Amino acid sequence: MKNTEWKDKNNNIRCESCGKTITDNKIFWEHGLGYCKKCYDDIQKYNSGKRKS
Repeated sequence: MKNTEWKDKNNNIRCESCGKTITDNKIFWEHGLGYCKKCYDDIQKYNSGKRKS
């Protein structure tokens, strides 16, 4: 799957979940979408809980 990203004029990327601006080297990818560390951790926590059910 191709990574998609929303870049601003300074070439920073916006988190797909919260909209926070983050640098390219601090982005985490999940199913082709970029997230900040906090949102990525939340997604991982949610996904791990779904697998246990």
